[in-house]
Amino acid sequence: TMEIVAFNDPLIEENLSEAVKKNPDDMALRYKRARALFDAGKLVDAADEYKTVFEKVDREATFNGSSLFERVGGELNACCLRLIDESLARGDMKEALKYAELGFEAAIDPTLKVRTAFALATIHDFAKNGVESVRAYRKVISDIPGTMYDIGDGIQHSSHYYATARIGELITKYGRQCYANFDEEAAKAGVAVLAGADEQAHIAFYEKYPNSLAANKVMTHLAGIYEKSGRASMALVVYKNMAG
Repeated sequence: TMEIVAFNDPLIEENLSEAVKKNPDDMALRYKRARALFDAGKLVDAADEYKTVFEKVDREATFNGSSLFERVGGELNACCLRLIDESLARGDMKEALKYAELGFEAAIDPTLKVRTAFALATIHDFAKNGVESVRAYRKVISDIPGTMYDIGDGIQHSSHYYATARIGELITKYGRQCYANFDEEAAKAGVAVLAGADEQAHIAFYEKYPNSLAANKVMTHLAGIYEKSGRASMALVVYKNMAG
């Protein structure tokens, strides 16, 4: 493991900027400069510097005993979330979207990635882009391990559950066409599931495509498998879940 030694000068932006000019490839210096810019409230400049470090730093490098890559990713994500809020406050959707995409890319921790994906989905919804909003929520379901998400007032939901519910609202708002690409994907994936009797494959399909048109067909098929094998109570649970 490569250890990057901490830069010992105080976090003073001017000193760090001069040091970076002399040593532009020193990622520890650039990280410290990004942190100084962030602390000074110069968020746009901080995001640019964090992004440079995030893209160039050795993944094995450590800083004060922890992964520099993960540290930079988390701080870049925090910087982006603040820039998203500032951009939305002045009605600049383009900038908000830019920083939501960057923040999503930078987030290593699943909780941060979920939070940023939800921000990205919300921005697309504000911009009346149902297709891209759905796509962002789909990333939460298909690409990020499930985590608990705080929706406010001390209430938490599973990130997958919340994303599924929000997609349902978007389908109601924009029409079925906003989910068309995933309906098509699910229909193709469902063929093999419906051709067999693998119970776990049915459940996995539903977990992956809960909002799809094919979901009810697959779960009805699973209920039938349970009924044929004398497990009526399990079939009833499936039907109740389908009914909401």
